Parts: sequence; structure tokens; C-alpha cells
Amino acid sequence: MEAWWTANVVQPFEQLLDSYQTSSNRQSADAVKKRVKLAQTTGLCNLERGLNWSQFPPFIFDVVGANKCKVIDVSDNQIEEIPDKVNLLQKCTKVIVANNVLVRLPKTGLHMKNLKVLNLSRNRLKKLCALDLPNLVELILDNNELTELPESSFGSMKKLEIFSCSENRIRDVTCVSVCASLTDAKCERNLIEKIPDEFAFLKKLRRLRMSGNAHIRTVPSDVFKHCEELEELSLKDTKVTVEDLREVEGFEAYELRRQKKVGKKIDGNVMLLNGMDDGLGRR
Repeated sequence: MEAWWTANVVQPFEQLLDSYQTSSNRQSADAVKKRVKLAQTTGLCNLERGLNWSQFPPFIFDVVGANKCKVIDVSDNQIEEIPDKVNLLQKCTKVIVANNVLVRLPKTGLHMKNLKVLNLSRNRLKKLCALDLPNLVELILDNNELTELPESSFGSMKKLEIFSCSENRIRDVTCVSVCASLTDAKCERNLIEKIPDEFAFLKKLRRLRMSGNAHIRTVPSDVFKHCEELEELSLKDTKVTVEDLREVEGFEAYELRRQKKVGKKIDGNVMLLNGMDDGLGRR
């Protein structure tokens, strides 16, 4: 058994490491081997930063395997694709592939029933695959090239609490409104034309950040009345003014919650200071 393991797993992996020609990668080979050993014993598959790997690390599948892998963090490399076989890792709860060069996701979609955190920020994604992630709590998609979200996918995300898609080219986020557990939505600096009326029924929503969407002119008429836990609404660099908000039913109760969060009163129209504010700016 030991001979088979050496011939079929250890040696091929060492050959893969040796195939990288840069001195920085060769210097990191020992560190990677230590991480592989750690992954075998703990299920934590963390690849060293700055290795410039262009493929999803094969040791996750060949050495650790579907029954052991719990967490994957391969951030700050040059990975271009998440392979279809990632769906074999059904015990995995966290996948972080931030700051790579991702352009492709699994063709069959992501179907990981125990996944709770998915971070694909700072990549080159133009389109998302189907997402069948019933236990997902946090989805981070910042700094990509997305123009739309997979509408049908969000219906399965009953437990999603944190959603962030800032710095993309998205025009419509209505599909996110079906995530009844949502507490934080960050959709800044996109091409969003309006805050969906359906957002008013996200009763657990506490923070809604829409700054940098220049076409937004209004907020849903019921947003303050129904979102009774809302304490931060960021609308800097939109067309919404403080006066507009004052006309919306329930604004006074929202303002009390906001001031309590900030921990100080903000006088008159000067409601908006350095990020600890509604992000509207002085007008």
C-alpha cells in the first residue's frame, strides 16, 4: 500500500511542483508540501499566496479527497478555472478563490450542499454559473466583470445573510430579494438603475449599500416601514437626497436606529459623515 501511495500520489505531486520553473515557486515547494500534510490531517486546504498557480490544486482531490476537504482557500494566485469535480467535495463548507484570474466556473454549476461561504472576488468573471447552494450564508462577488446575476439560483439560497457584488456592471439585483434571511447587501458602484421595490420585504435587512449607482433616483416607498431592522442605508453618488428620504414613511424610526448605531447625533442636514452615515453627501 505504501509503495502504491508513493508511486501514484506522492511522486506525481512532487513532479507537479518541480514543473514550476520560477525561483520563487521552487522556494515555496516545501511550504506547499507542509500545507498538503496539514490538509490531509485537518481538511483545511490552503494554498500559499503568490505561487502563481494557474490551475486548481490537484492535491485537493488526489491527496485530501472528497471525504476530508472542509475548507479551500487558494487566494492570490493565477487560477483561471474552477473544475467541475469541485462538486465532489460535498463536505466542504468554505471556498475562497479571491484575487485570481478566474474566467470560468463549473459548466454544470456549483452544487455543494454544505457550502456556507463562497468568495470569488477580484477575478475576471463575466458570468456566473448556476448556484445550487442551499446552506450558503455568505456570497462575495466584488470586483469582477459581471453584468447580471443568475436569477433562478437565489431562490435556493434560503440561508443567505451576506451578499456583496460591488465593482461590477450589474443593472438589476431584484433576484436577491427572495433571500429572506439577508442582513447585509452591498451592491456599490454598479450600473443599478433602481433599488427594487421587493427589497422592502427583506425584514432582516440591517445594511444596504448602494453608493456609486448614479442612476438611482428613489428608494422603495415601504423600505423603512417594513425593514424594521435597517440601520444603515448608503446612497452616496446617487440622485437620492436627504429631503427625498425624509418624505418616506418610517424614516424617523430608521433615523433613530441609525443614530444609535453611530453613537452620536448628527445635526440637521449634515447627516452624512465619512462613511458612518447614509452616504448621501451634502446637497
